[in-house]
Formats: sequence, structure tokens, C-alpha cells
Amino acid sequence: MFDAGDILKLYKSFKAKIEAVKAGNGGSIVKWTLEFEKANGNAPDPKDYADKAINVSKGIDAYLSRIY
Repeated sequence: MFDAGDILKLYKSFKAKIEAVKAGNGGSIVKWTLEFEKANGNAPDPKDYADKAINVSKGIDAYLSRIY
């Protein structure tokens, strides 16, 4: 689990944007954009947060595939 306080310790700013557009097959394509500014040179790239976004998208996809 991620804590918003952890994000604020590592990054001066952190924005997550999600965009969903209809795809030709009747589904959708989801695009996540993470914008961040590191608090210092030792702060890691937010790979863990990107991985979490991917897992959330896959979970939503699996759920919607079952109900539609």
C-alpha cells in the first residue's frame, strides 16, 4: 500500500493523470501520465507508482470484462 506522505517526502510535486479513449474494438485504451519533481537527487524514479497504475488498470479491465 502507498501512503501519500511517502510521496511528499520523495517528490516536491507529483501528479497522476488518467485518460481513457474509445478503441476500435469497442473497448478503451487507458493512458496514465505521471508528472513529478524529485525532492532531491537521491529520490528514485516513481516506478513503484507506475507499476501500481498498471495493476489498477488491469484490475478494472478484468472486472469490466466479466460484467459486459
